[in-house]
Amino acid sequence: MKFRLLFVLLVLSLTWPQPLYSRTIRLAIIPLSFYSEEDLTHLRKPLMDMLVRSLKQQGFQPVPAVEAFEGEPLWVAQEMTDAQARKIGAELGSTFVVYGSLSKIGEQISFDVRLVDVDQRRPTVPIYVTQVGLENLASAVSDLSREVGIRILRRKKIRQILVRGNQRVETEAIKLRVKTKGGDLFDQAKLREDLTEIYKMGYFKEVRIEAEDTPQGQDVVFVVEEKPTINEVSIRGSRSITEDDIRAAMTTRQYGILQRSVLKGDVEKIRALYRDKGYYNAEVTYEIKPVEGDRVDVSFRIKENKKLYVSKITFTGNQHFSDDDLKDVVMTSEKGGFFWLTESGILKRDKLEVDSDMIAAFYLNHGFMDVRVGSPEITYDEEGIYINFPINEGGRFRVGKVEVTGKGVEPDVRLLNRIKLSKKKYFHREVLARP
Repeated sequence: MKFRLLFVLLVLSLTWPQPLYSRTIRLAIIPLSFYSEEDLTHLRKPLMDMLVRSLKQQGFQPVPAVEAFEGEPLWVAQEMTDAQARKIGAELGSTFVVYGSLSKIGEQISFDVRLVDVDQRRPTVPIYVTQVGLENLASAVSDLSREVGIRILRRKKIRQILVRGNQRVETEAIKLRVKTKGGDLFDQAKLREDLTEIYKMGYFKEVRIEAEDTPQGQDVVFVVEEKPTINEVSIRGSRSITEDDIRAAMTTRQYGILQRSVLKGDVEKIRALYRDKGYYNAEVTYEIKPVEGDRVDVSFRIKENKKLYVSKITFTGNQHFSDDDLKDVVMTSEKGGFFWLTESGILKRDKLEVDSDMIAAFYLNHGFMDVRVGSPEITYDEEGIYINFPINEGGRFRVGKVEVTGKGVEPDVRLLNRIKLSKKKYFHREVLARP
């Protein structure tokens, strides 16, 4: 009988019950018998370790029953019965017991085990798992523990993952975001994460999950509804920057999928272009207009407003040098009388970043070895742009004793005379580095 369970992210997080394994189940593991033409006894301990670890990941509390028989290791007890298994499980305080064998015939390895309910409330369940090659033993153990979980917790196994409703976004691109795979147990928490990851792609208005029962397990279907396609992108109001330059900076493209996050990002990119041209008060907005079919027109509207120039440059923390001294150091300048000829007052951010380094170099060349110059602080209003450089001068250092040392170096007055750093003068980094 087929049924469908429809849910969205909110329903998943609020209405689904807690996992069935929230109550820890003790599970006794009797070491497996080996059937093989070759000696596999070296696998006893690593096999038990892998099985314990894998069952813990399923939410169980596995209890290795290594010493359940007095004086005789269990791996030679090949005539184990369900009754004996229940007795061992009861002694260990377990709810279920797993016992059976590992066989290797040629390259094929197989687990043939039985899952026994200690209290006999459920019938014993045989489980058979096979793989090819001992190198896939860990994978076989994982399959075995998953099958144990399915039988004990009566959870559904997923047969396959399907995607429906996508027209432009490739199915494989969507599946790459999904961690749940065919063969996994039906895990609502993991599916909730998959649902979120698909939403994060930014291409869909809605994503929901349909779970369909089949004799081989459940088919999990991610049903998506794509966002509209962009029919046309227009730009209005640009006079100081060409439309081609604006489009080159944008991500939004004709025939692409509408993503509001991308539109907002493009608004900021256009504003950045105008800031670089001195239009710090430029206003940029966008408008979305539905057209025929599942398509929209996108229009970016620009109001440039007045171009702004640097009105004032200030410095804070400078005690030994005046603002005028430091203005001579930086490349950025205030708006002058012939600004249309000299480009004075035009703020260029690449130069502004260099200005901080130039101020620091100036201080280092005047004895301030611990100087720190912060990032320029930019403010603006309708009248102009204001820049402030925060400075922490630190202490000022003079040159003390100047010596020449090194293995095989003899004091030489002529060598010392070539050193430009003079005693009791302020430290000068460029003089020190100059050849």
